[in-house]
Amino acid sequence: KQKKMPTYHSSFNAVKVQQACGCSLLPLKTKVKGPAMRISDDKTLDVIDEVLKFYRPNVLFTSFEVHGSADRTLIYLTFYVQYCLQKLMRKRITNQNDADKLLFQLGQERIVTPGENGFLLQGFFAEPRSTSESNSWQAYFKQARIE
Repeated sequence: KQKKMPTYHSSFNAVKVQQACGCSLLPLKTKVKGPAMRISDDKTLDVIDEVLKFYRPNVLFTSFEVHGSADRTLIYLTFYVQYCLQKLMRKRITNQNDADKLLFQLGQERIVTPGENGFLLQGFFAEPRSTSESNSWQAYFKQARIE
């Protein structure tokens, strides 16, 4: 019998933080202005480190069982990394300077919020219950995307 490989889940699922649309709005190691609490210790892992660490194995899975709200944050940011890589490949970016410019531009794009037309991950995320929740979700993920 073939053993099923486990997906990699966020280590932050048990962390109590503000949530929006079913996602944990976790602290980030960031210099970008935004609503996320800042982690000042560069040796401390954040959710973006998890996304990059687990990117390769997680994109190979056809399904992902959500264990907590931090997993939804991990899922969204993993899809965003994939989106960025596709854009870099399509534009045939070959140097760091051009890549930085394109990634900054992508980070500035308007973010489609759960519940809106065009949001690709509807099954994983709750629709915002208020404009305030929608704004919190957009502000957090804009900051995380730029970071």
